[in-house]
Amino acid sequence: MKVMDPLAEVVLFPHSGTFSANPVTMRAGLTAMEYFDGAAIEKVNRLGGRARAGIEEAIAAVDLPACVTGRGSMFRLHMKAVQPRNHREAYVPPEEARLLRVVLDHLFDEGFIMLNTCSAAISTVMGERQVDDLVEAITGGLHKAKALL
Repeated sequence: MKVMDPLAEVVLFPHSGTFSANPVTMRAGLTAMEYFDGAAIEKVNRLGGRARAGIEEAIAAVDLPACVTGRGSMFRLHMKAVQPRNHREAYVPPEEARLLRVVLDHLFDEGFIMLNTCSAAISTVMGERQVDDLVEAITGGLHKAKALL
């Protein structure tokens, strides 16, 4: 850490950040980690499974060439009929990107902010109701995407 010492005569590796050395942020992070125990991991992983299963059901109900991947608390929606096995297969060509954008815009309108890859991770403050609401919003987005085909 000496290379980052801001009081050194010559700082070898200058570093700054919005929350660097912020005691409130550090305390919040420590508290979050203290609560992140085995039960919390089991909960978010179970909810991740619920989300993936719900999204798979939505895809089938909408009858859209799409799939969901993920594990544990994480998932990603793909506008592909077959689950990608690697990063090359996960590449999003323009037509898939257009459909994904429709889903993402719908999710935003419904109060869900997701990564532009339509990826997410379940958080410890979420419960079944939040996951079910997310799946419902994704279903609506899938209907809108299908209307473009």
